[in-house]
Amino acid sequence: SSRILVSLAILVCAIGAFGFAHAHNLLTAGLTRALMGVGVAFATVGYMKMTSIWFKPHQFAFVAGLLATAAMLGAVFGEAPLAVVVEHLGWRDTLLLVAFIGLVIAILFFIVARDKNPNQPQQHADRTAFTWQEVWDVVRSKQNWLLTLYGGLTFESIAVFGGLWGTPYMQELYNLSTPQASTIISLSFIGMAVGSPVIGFISDRLGQRRPVMFVGMIVAFISLCLAIYVPLGPIWSGIWTFIFGFSLGIYMLVFALGRDSNKLTLVATVTAMVNTGDAILGSITEPLLGKFLDLRWDGVVQNGVHYFSVSNYRTALLILPGYLVLGIVVLFFIKEKNK
Repeated sequence: SSRILVSLAILVCAIGAFGFAHAHNLLTAGLTRALMGVGVAFATVGYMKMTSIWFKPHQFAFVAGLLATAAMLGAVFGEAPLAVVVEHLGWRDTLLLVAFIGLVIAILFFIVARDKNPNQPQQHADRTAFTWQEVWDVVRSKQNWLLTLYGGLTFESIAVFGGLWGTPYMQELYNLSTPQASTIISLSFIGMAVGSPVIGFISDRLGQRRPVMFVGMIVAFISLCLAIYVPLGPIWSGIWTFIFGFSLGIYMLVFALGRDSNKLTLVATVTAMVNTGDAILGSITEPLLGKFLDLRWDGVVQNGVHYFSVSNYRTALLILPGYLVLGIVVLFFIKEKNK
């Protein structure tokens, strides 16, 4: 039951946020942070499974894009608006508010969501056909591994830039406050929120995934390089950042390709596999980029913390355009159904 599992997962995430707000040592902080990660892990999988049940195949990419819209809008509120709330309430009380909202969402999801679509009577027959051998077939599929790698390379370029290192870079580049820099970076999330359903709709209408994904990766690469390495001012950086996020709306097409390439009963399994690529690359990339910053550090300390220059950031951030180039290479080996 996706309804029960996702409701519990949201609740677990809320409990994690509540615990993190009360953490006073590293162990508690780490455990409660991990608890939030466990809860979040169900989001994409549950959504994609229910999308496969409630919507037709030719609507899948568009509806999948709406998931990115919701996720990116959440990321937008996690940037500048959340920074303002933290300034007024403090980070602990802010997280308590987030935990309460999570509890409300968990209750609403359990009340509203439904597992079965009455217009798809074949669902029961499909469920009885499920076997662990099919799961093994998913895991050993070269296509699914390529989709997992491509998805991770695509998503981490925006997750790392938008979620962690982009804000301090913009602060240093243009001498901005945290809310001002966060506003520029949040445009990448707004771009992905808009671009994901639009690109999904275009892909559904064309009946093709790979050509759309290729164009999106090229545009994302160019716009990211302009945002990082061609400083024409905060406004232009905001424009490039928005285009970068919009282009990476192609990320959701990975799940559409996974759905096209595997049986309907295995949509959740494939989605989980692809989604794991994001988590693994994220856990590697964020500290790796931080390590590169430390290696390039000039030894300057300001207000008791390491000071990183624009040059330091630019060198370390080369990882992200590199991910996009590697993603383009991987795309050449991904096959499209009936192609």
